Amino acid sequence: MPLASILPIRPPLELNQAIYSQRDAIFRGGEFQSQLDIGPLYGGIWGIEDQFDVVRATFTDGTNVPRIPPVRVGGGVFWRDANWLMRDQPAARLRAERYRRRSARRRPQAIIC
Repeated sequence: MPLASILPIRPPLELNQAIYSQRDAIFRGGEFQSQLDIGPLYGGIWGIEDQFDVVRATFTDGTNVPRIPPVRVGGGVFWRDANWLMRDQPAARLRAERYRRRSARRRPQAIIC
C-alpha cells in the first residue's frame, strides 16, 4: 500500500516573512535616572530609584523608525553596601508607552518590555 494513500499530502503552509534592511536614522531624546537613600538596613543603605527616557526616531527621509517606544518610565527599590548593589529588577517595573507614529506599511503591534 503506497504511503500517499495512508497519509494525505497537503500543500506546504505559507510563511509570513519580514525583510529588514539597513537605513540611516536620526535618534533624538534623553534619559534620567536617580536614587534616593532612605536609611540603613543590615549594614548597608536601602532606597528607591526611578528612571525615565524619551526618544524620537526617524529615518533620514522623515518616515518613522518602527518598534521604538517613545516614552518609558519605571522604578524600584535597591540595597547597597561597600561591596554589593542589589536591585529588585526595575525592568520588571518599566512601562513603555504605545508607539502611535507608525509607518504607512506597519500594522499595530503589542508592546513587550
